[in-house]
Amino acid sequence: MSDETERKVPADLVELMGKVLRRMVATYGKRFWSQYQGADEADVRVIWARELAGYVGQQRAVAWAFENLPEDPPNAIGFRNLCRRCPPLPTVVIEAPAVDPAIVARELQRSAQILQAPQTNPTGWAERILQRHQAGERVPRGVLAHAKACRRQATDDPVKT
Repeated sequence: MSDETERKVPADLVELMGKVLRRMVATYGKRFWSQYQGADEADVRVIWARELAGYVGQQRAVAWAFENLPEDPPNAIGFRNLCRRCPPLPTVVIEAPAVDPAIVARELQRSAQILQAPQTNPTGWAERILQRHQAGERVPRGVLAHAKACRRQATDDPVKT
């Protein structure tokens, strides 16, 4: 590969490509390079580098492709497609721990009590702030404005006729 090409290809990709091409030559011998007869070797390496770029750091996919090489030497696209066919790692399913039925019953009872409790006024906080302001207590302007807007919104008729 020329110095110009090496500068454009990251070192880890050059290393991966070298390993793959050595394996191809070791496995297929002259048949591997004969498929590129008439092509410039630097161009062939650039094509392989482009096809392998997505597999830098994915040794598992490359190893799977090596273990599943076809009888005839693949080209760069064929080898990339072999890497793509690498099956995903099996996912481990961790079962949730068993929950004590007494704890579940207690929490369900608490939830029922909360749901049965009388509903509070959702704008009660705004009313309390406005009452504090009317009693002469100092309330920050932004808080007061928000409380007034909340009361206005709550008292507006949502259905305009």
